[in-house]
Amino acid sequence: VFYESGCGNCEDEMLSLQTHYPDIKRKGFEVVSISADVDEGIYKNTSGSFPWQNRICDLKGFSGDDFGNYGVIGTPTFFVIDGNGKVQGRYARLEDTGVLN
Repeated sequence: VFYESGCGNCEDEMLSLQTHYPDIKRKGFEVVSISADVDEGIYKNTSGSFPWQNRICDLKGFSGDDFGNYGVIGTPTFFVIDGNGKVQGRYARLEDTGVLN
C-alpha cells in the first residue's frame, strides 16, 4: 500500500488495514507499506503504529523510486501481488482489493 501521512483518505484506509491486519495475515497475505512522507519524524510517528514489519520510506515523497516504478501518482494506492511477483490488481480502497473476502 502506498500512502501519505496526513492524507485523510490514507489515514482512513491505513486504520482499516491495521484493524483487518490479523485476518489478512492469517489468509497468507503480506503487507508492505510505502510512504510518500518527506519528513522523517512524521513518517516514524505514523508508521510506528503499524503491526507489520515491512515499512518503506525514502523521504522523497512522490518522487521516490517505488512511486515511479509502480506509477503511483495518488494515495492511497493498494496493489495485490501474487507469489510470483505478478501484479493482480491496483485499487484505491482496501475493501476493493478482495483480500477481506
